[in-house]
Amino acid sequence: SYVIDSCRVKESRYQSSSRIKELVTVWTSHAAMKQRAGRAGRTSKGTCYRLCSEEFANNKLLPQTAPEMIRTPLDELILQICLLYEQRRDEAIEAGAEEKRNTGVNPLKFLSMTPTPPKEQSLVQSCMHLLEVGALSVAEAGVHSDRKYRLTPLGYHCSKL
Repeated sequence: SYVIDSCRVKESRYQSSSRIKELVTVWTSHAAMKQRAGRAGRTSKGTCYRLCSEEFANNKLLPQTAPEMIRTPLDELILQICLLYEQRRDEAIEAGAEEKRNTGVNPLKFLSMTPTPPKEQSLVQSCMHLLEVGALSVAEAGVHSDRKYRLTPLGYHCSKL
């Protein structure tokens, strides 16, 4: 078997200034090229043909692709974090724990613990957008990095989409 690698891929990118998510063609990374070459020999002997020179690949391509969390809007991820919090809160209430009405979740703090955290500005912008459309409400006020949020009924339904 053989694989032809054009060294180009389609990647989701987000323009925060215009709030537009786009699909763009970009050069692949070394890690992606290695993974694609593995496809050729997965079931039998195989060869991978790359449509770029070895010099170009070594000098111009990135070692790894940037994580999707860095390249895409975070609205959906924040909704999922809030939904997870709501589900755990409901389970704790059913198990007999006292309800804490004013508490919510701080997605900025939660996502800051990831291996490659997104920019704080992107997180704040996504939270503000979700507040604007009525998908989130502020449970505990404070500066942006300390705010806690709760899902609204609209936010609950959006998180299920």
